[in-house]
Amino acid sequence: MYTRHDLVPELTPFVDGQVWTALAPQRFVGIPMGCRMTVCRLGDGRLFVHSPIQLETVKRALDDLGEVAFAVAPSFIHHLYMAPFIAAYPGTRLFVSPRLVDKRPD
Repeated sequence: MYTRHDLVPELTPFVDGQVWTALAPQRFVGIPMGCRMTVCRLGDGRLFVHSPIQLETVKRALDDLGEVAFAVAPSFIHHLYMAPFIAAYPGTRLFVSPRLVDKRPD
């Protein structure tokens, strides 16, 4: 499923009302790898987003879930969609890998 280029990302429930995932097509050095974003509802109802994907296709669904409070870029290669994501959710607290800070000081 990761390698499908026609895949339109959508939030899919993983744990009803608590955890959602979205798969998206992605190439890494020309190789189709795909990517996955995970969204978790925290105890206070806000959202934790792990590895944001291209936002246009999932923003409405994400907004319908609630307030995005935290986002994580877990490694130095998870930066492609972080800038637009943070621009769309400016109050979000961002956590990134130390190597990503060196790669993308912005």
